[in-house]
Amino acid sequence: CLPAEMRAVFGTRYPLGMERARRIRAALQDIYERENSVTLERLHELPKRDARDRLLAIPGVGPFVAARVMLLGLEAHAAPLDGRLVRALRAEGAVPSDIRIDDAGQWAERHIRAADARDTYLRLERWADGPAADGKEPA
Repeated sequence: CLPAEMRAVFGTRYPLGMERARRIRAALQDIYERENSVTLERLHELPKRDARDRLLAIPGVGPFVAARVMLLGLEAHAAPLDGRLVRALRAEGAVPSDIRIDDAGQWAERHIRAADARDTYLRLERWADGPAADGKEPA
C-alpha cells in the first residue's frame, strides 16, 4: 500500500506516522529488490552478527528495529530499547542516566541473559505501556 494508506492504518496518534510509513515502504522495497520476495528467511541461515549487519544495511532500519527483528523474528539475543523504554527505565534508575538511547540496547544485552531476553523485553513493553486494563501491574 501507499504511505498515506499505511499512515491511515497507524491512526492519528501514531508519532511521525507519515515518515514511518515512508520508511517502512522503502525498507520493504529494498528487501524485495535484494531477495526477489518480501521475506527475511535468508537471515536465519547467517551468523547473528551478519544478520544484524544485513538488517542495518536496509534503508530506514535503525538499531531498535534491527534488534527487535533479531529478538522476535530470529530468536537471537538482542535488547530493542527505544526512547520510550529508555526514559521509563531511567526514571526508575534501572539504566545509567548518562547512557545514550542508541547505546542502551547494547548496554542491556550485557546485563540480560540470552535465555531471558525475549521474556524480559515483552515484560518491559507491557510495563512501559502502563497498568493493564484491569488495573493490575504486569507480572
